[in-house]
Order: sequence, then C-alpha cells, then structure tokens
Amino acid sequence: MCTFLAHSVRTQGGEIRQYRKLLGVRRRARGYTLETSGDPIDCDVVVNAAGAWAPQVAELFGQRLHIWPERHEAVVIHLDEPLGYTMPMVMDLVNGEGSGLNFRHEKSTE
Repeated sequence: MCTFLAHSVRTQGGEIRQYRKLLGVRRRARGYTLETSGDPIDCDVVVNAAGAWAPQVAELFGQRLHIWPERHEAVVIHLDEPLGYTMPMVMDLVNGEGSGLNFRHEKSTE
C-alpha cells in the first residue's frame, strides 16, 4: 500500500523525502518551512506519518496528539503448495474495532 501511495504522489508531481529528522517548523503565509537534518523543505501541506513519533512531530506544529501502544502478534504460515489465486488482505473486526484477525497473502520469495 505504501508503494502504491508513493507512486501516486510521484506521478502527480509530489516528492517523498525519507530519512530526515524534523528539527523545527516555521509557518509561512501559504504553508510551512520544515527545518530538517537535510535541506529545508517548503510545502503547502504536511502529513504527519511519523508512527510512534507522531506526538513529538505534532508538538512541533503546536498540536497535541494522543497515541496509545497496541499489542500486535504475527504468525507466518508456509503452505505445502502455493494457492492458485491471490487472496486479498482480510480484516475481521470485532465490535467495529481492530482487535480481530487480519491476514494477507504474501508473494513467493523464490
């Protein structure tokens, strides 16, 4: 999904810059200037995709973001023979929450 979204952003003229630490934020008339461990970035819109560090990023924008840790467990099952079809990602939500089962079909590594 991330690869698909990144491709979509790039085909529409957007840029994705990775492996940069966000050090500070300056508000401009029509957007922001992000001070990073690389070059400064001028942008109209900022998406906070910092995962576990999202609250610290939100603070740089003067916002509070509440994130609670969740326990996730993963099990990989190798079948004797590959499926004859590609299974979509499936999410079984319990009471409308993400506490159920989810699984996806991985491509062969051979």
